[in-house]
Amino acid sequence: MKKLFLIFTLMLTLFTGSAFSQLLQDRNQLMFSVGVFGIDDKIPTGQLQVENQFAAKFGPVSPIVGSLFTTAGDVYGYAGIAYMLPANSRFLIRPTFAVGSYFRGSGQNLGGTLEFNSGLEFNYLVENNIRLGLSVHHISNAGIYTHNPGVEYFIFSYLFNF
Repeated sequence: MKKLFLIFTLMLTLFTGSAFSQLLQDRNQLMFSVGVFGIDDKIPTGQLQVENQFAAKFGPVSPIVGSLFTTAGDVYGYAGIAYMLPANSRFLIRPTFAVGSYFRGSGQNLGGTLEFNSGLEFNYLVENNIRLGLSVHHISNAGIYTHNPGVEYFIFSYLFNF
């Protein structure tokens, strides 16, 4: 079941955005990230993340779909929104909020499958279609399960149009 979810979330992240952007005749941004999952844990793990940042915007708000994978075998697939705050012509600040499904490998017990993700990204425009970013996120079940430890993660990102 976990392998099926892993494949599904990765395919959803990569391909739904492409089809959606063609429909709107606009471009999405694909984000590849590496970082540390469980910043304040005794044994943090490595993390890979892929996210499609949709071009379709509702004012400054745009949809996002992503997949997160840890070196401990944890998988988190999510969908949500991002709010674009241009700081100047090169810097962009993006608060994000998403809801998703978490499947634990040998890593952090977050209390249940349904988890919420809030984050803050700082992106720098390197050239026309490429951005580099840093972000910090918090995943928690918001107390809907008895056990709610939450986890923070920090990532470095590479974003490009496709």
